[in-house]
Amino acid sequence: QLSDVDLSVELCGVRLRNPLVLAAGILGTAAALLERVARAGAGAVTAKSCGPVPRRGHPNPTVIPYAGGLLNAVGLANPGAEAMVEVLRDARARCSAVGVPVVASVFGETAAAFGEVVRTLEAAEPDFYEVNISCPNVAREFGRPFAADPAQAAEATAAVRAATRRPVIVKLSANVDDIIAVARAVDRKSTRL
Repeated sequence: QLSDVDLSVELCGVRLRNPLVLAAGILGTAAALLERVARAGAGAVTAKSCGPVPRRGHPNPTVIPYAGGLLNAVGLANPGAEAMVEVLRDARARCSAVGVPVVASVFGETAAAFGEVVRTLEAAEPDFYEVNISCPNVAREFGRPFAADPAQAAEATAAVRAATRRPVIVKLSANVDDIIAVARAVDRKSTRL
C-alpha cells in the first residue's frame, strides 16, 4: 500500500513528511488556506511572497487559463511584512498541529530590503525562509530580477542570511543565462552562520 511507504525527507535540517511543498502564491495568503493544504497532504507550505510594505500587485485579471493549465502575473501583491507576521504566526500554530513546516517567502526592491523583511518576520518564527529573487513579472517596477545576476542574487541571499539563523532556501529562475553560476553564488551566502 502507498500509505505504508515512508516518503519523508529532510530539507535543511527540517523533517518533511513528504517532498511536496506548496509553492508561494494564491493559496498562501491566509493561515486557513495554508492549513487546508497542510491537511490535504503537503510536506510543507509556503506563504505568499512578502515585501517590506503592502503592495497591490497587478490589476485583474492576474490569472488566466490556457490549454496546459493557468498562467499568472499577480505582481507580488501582499499585505507587507508587519501584517504578514500575524498570518505566519497563525499558520505555524495551525500547521504545526499536523506536523507541517511553514516557509516564509520574502522579496525586496534592494538586497537590504530582503534582510529588513526577514528581521520583521522573525517574530513569527517560520520554519524556513524562501528568498524570492526570481519573480519575472515585476521587472517594470523593480528592474531586472536578482536571479539574473550571480552577484545580486548572492547579495540578496547574504542579507537574508545575516537577518536569521533559520534555514534559507533561494527561489532561482530558469530564465537566466547561467543558472549554475547563480546557484553557486547563493549557495556560498545561504550557509548557516
